Amino acid sequence: MTQLHCPRCSQVLGRQGDQIHCDGCTAFWPIQRGVPRFFPRAPYWGEVSQENMGCVLTDVESAGWRAALQRNLSPEEWARIGYLLDSESRPWESLVSLPDRPRVLDVGCGLGAISEGFARRGAELVCADAVPERAAFTAARCRQEGAADVTPIQCDAGALPVADGEFDVIVLNHVLEWVGCSSSEPDPRASQRRILSHIYRKLRPGGSLCVAIENRFTPVTRFRDPHAGMRFTTWMPQGLANRWSLWRRGTPYRTPLYSYGALGRLLRKTGFESTHFYAPLPSSRNMRYLAALDDKRFTRHALGQMFDIKHPTLSLAVRSVNTKLPLHWLLARCAPEFMVVAQRELDAR
Repeated sequence: MTQLHCPRCSQVLGRQGDQIHCDGCTAFWPIQRGVPRFFPRAPYWGEVSQENMGCVLTDVESAGWRAALQRNLSPEEWARIGYLLDSESRPWESLVSLPDRPRVLDVGCGLGAISEGFARRGAELVCADAVPERAAFTAARCRQEGAADVTPIQCDAGALPVADGEFDVIVLNHVLEWVGCSSSEPDPRASQRRILSHIYRKLRPGGSLCVAIENRFTPVTRFRDPHAGMRFTTWMPQGLANRWSLWRRGTPYRTPLYSYGALGRLLRKTGFESTHFYAPLPSSRNMRYLAALDDKRFTRHALGQMFDIKHPTLSLAVRSVNTKLPLHWLLARCAPEFMVVAQRELDAR
């Protein structure tokens, strides 16, 4: 298993019974269901109720992960997690260069759809989530799908208990927008920058960060914030959005999103020099096409193929204006969400 390090003093952690401890600063944390819990009082949340998730974990080793879900979930929960059952719907492993037996950290692993894709490539995995039940389930799922080694942990994205420079790939799939909710910093964007800098240090030189996040300016949501549930907040400056949220809900605005250009600048400011943007179409939950926003020809081809299948007449119109209308530019600004591969430079110190 991956050697864990103290999130306070960076010393190697040891295990004694049902606890994990640090000899350097004498801190210790409990281990429950095989998951080290670095903040034990975290609230439960997820697509599956805590009671049903406990039953799933009881059955997962004997019945297999898919059968355990089918046996214990309500019909509503089963419908809700349908998009999480298929690892091919989030093909991160095909977008990054992987060595033999890559080391992968999935931050906010959820129910393991992304981790499973890397498990099938024989990766050594660390599955991290704020909800320990989800980390435990993902670990069992990945072991059953061929992972070379799996370490589940419950931790905060800004205090990862792993060594610097250890991972070939780190995944941050629809997590970045939420980090402000668990931070005490007044500005949630400062929390996002801090966590990206923290994750940058955990990558090996040449390693890749995989980020997925909604587009701030997409018209697809009809101007409704997908997290706060309020209209127009994603289009407002942070200060105005904060005041609007305080007036409407009584709570500050903590889930800022980014545009195509702003997300690229954020990643460069935190150390990533190379970025590649993709747009899952029509969305990551039911992705049928993946358009490379950095490649004009590929983006136009993806749009043409999409319209060929659904709207043949419109496809002809799309092809006829390809030479006049910058479709890749429009898609980059209007895509529902982004999938970004950002690379740490090879000679990083």
